[in-house]
Amino acid sequence: MKRLSRYLAFLLTLLCLGCQPQSSPAESPSSFDPAQHKNVALVLEVEGAETKTLEFPELFQVGSLPELNTKDSLFGEQRRYAGLSLDQLKTLAQAGPEHKVLKFHCRDGYTTEVETRILEQGQFLLAVRDIQAAPERFLDYDQMTYLQTEPEKLKLKMEDEALSPEEKAQLEKERKHLLTLQRDMKNLRNPGPFYPIYQPADTVAEEDRWFAPFCVDRVRFSKKLTDKSRAVPDKLANDHPAMKGRAAFESRCSTCHSINGIGGEVGPELNYPQSVTEYWKEEGLRQVMKDPSKLRYNSKMPAFHLKDQDIENLLAYLNWMAQHKKIDPKGE
Repeated sequence: MKRLSRYLAFLLTLLCLGCQPQSSPAESPSSFDPAQHKNVALVLEVEGAETKTLEFPELFQVGSLPELNTKDSLFGEQRRYAGLSLDQLKTLAQAGPEHKVLKFHCRDGYTTEVETRILEQGQFLLAVRDIQAAPERFLDYDQMTYLQTEPEKLKLKMEDEALSPEEKAQLEKERKHLLTLQRDMKNLRNPGPFYPIYQPADTVAEEDRWFAPFCVDRVRFSKKLTDKSRAVPDKLANDHPAMKGRAAFESRCSTCHSINGIGGEVGPELNYPQSVTEYWKEEGLRQVMKDPSKLRYNSKMPAFHLKDQDIENLLAYLNWMAQHKKIDPKGE
């Protein structure tokens, strides 16, 4: 009888425990709390208006943030991010319909810009956090297992004698790309403070494809794309080597390097006040364009696998610009 009573009491206890309210994900210790990230801020600039600096909790004043799944090259898998939509960014910045260009500045000096019409042809958000990284905003490099191990796996895969030269070249290209990301993340530690995610629609033209950066710390709304005339050869035919070199520079180099003050801030300015062609030998320039890692240990500049003719066109462009230095508007 006593055993039966104890058994019934035990069942009653289990039933009562089952009646207790369960903790929701928001109440879990691993949940994400914006208030715990007050040291993070987003700088928003609008052409013709004052600059705003918004602390992280303020970003949530626009309401619930959308989420987006993406195949993330830093992790080699699908990740889910939460962030600000284009419309929410416009609201926070108080940007108007005349502001048709978004310019992104990254904390390592990398810069890129894109027209809002292109972002509207697909899915875009400025990620404020990686949902799978809670309670942190983004995972640290030490937790990026894929980025740390995949380059070595690709190297071993390339030893397969059954692979064609073309297949090996493709694997080597992929490996070097991952090594570049690995190096950047090792230095930057994570893709924050803000991480643009963009998935273009199939209808977006190839020339309009935009490659989103990471580590964004400042966003600027402008009325027009940057005037790049100071960095463009004038009065030359489009098939001139210097013009072809300019096109290659724009697509491969300008996000990190500048010419006459136009471009990124990761690497050095290449023309003003002294051209790189004036203090580097041409053969050295060819080598650094082909594969900088063979010239400089732990080079920050990735290998672009440029064709010989592309390199000659780039040299033609740099040499032409060396004769056409234009004063930086900052007066430096």
